[in-house]
Amino acid sequence: MLARQSKLLLDIMPQIARGFYECRHYFRPDDRRRFLDQLIKMRIGLRLLTSQHIALYDQFHAKTTVSAPTKHAVLADPTHRHQGIIDNQLHVTDMVHICAQSVQAMCDMTFGDSPSFIVDGQTDVVFRYIPSHLDYMLTELLKNAFCASLKSVQDTENEIPPVIITVSKGDSRVAIRVRDQGGGIPSQIHDQVFDYSFTTTKHTSFDDPDNVVPSDGSNCVADANVISGLGFGLPMTKIYAEYFGGMLNIVSLEGYGCDAFLELPSIKLNRTPTIQI
Repeated sequence: MLARQSKLLLDIMPQIARGFYECRHYFRPDDRRRFLDQLIKMRIGLRLLTSQHIALYDQFHAKTTVSAPTKHAVLADPTHRHQGIIDNQLHVTDMVHICAQSVQAMCDMTFGDSPSFIVDGQTDVVFRYIPSHLDYMLTELLKNAFCASLKSVQDTENEIPPVIITVSKGDSRVAIRVRDQGGGIPSQIHDQVFDYSFTTTKHTSFDDPDNVVPSDGSNCVADANVISGLGFGLPMTKIYAEYFGGMLNIVSLEGYGCDAFLELPSIKLNRTPTIQI
């Protein structure tokens, strides 16, 4: 039952995103932002609680039952690396490579080509975090960087500039910088990048089912597909980043490119965070 409810929380987002995109001219930006911020925070909190409960139940069941079947096979890892949906040793560079290769595949399918990427900095960083949250945030930032890089050489014979992802870690926080050479954000729209329903993507038809990538609702990464191009990517990434006390900043050098700075704390298991629902 909890699994079904968790899936329903995912399935409402495409409808909400489309509805607000179509009605964006009838709401003041501040009212729209306030309502959606609260709605998405509640949704993250509810999905976090239900997913953690299901994962812990499966983990406990796998430990107490011989050869117990489980959807979360990774949770039966005898190394005890996972506590529910929390990965105690999340390898940031591994996640970066997975997300970047996934976005490369998206670009190849959509545009017929994709930029290369470079991962540098402290490439051995591990920290305690929720993989699906980091996956969603990285995917959104990399989609923007890869698309900007491709568009910057459109109708030219120039090579596609690489996207550079730099990883570093301080005492208790991990920082990830995604740098592109895609021309930057025009000054007249720079202040709108975190506004809901603001997008530079051209739509064909919201009613065409081929424009929506189906998802099984297994994790929040599916959101990156089902609401792509509806102006929810960066605002939702910012909320995910801030949910556990992190931050997201975008610095644009118009005419050259953008730096997206993602800073995340390591989740402390000895301190219960406030879950917003």
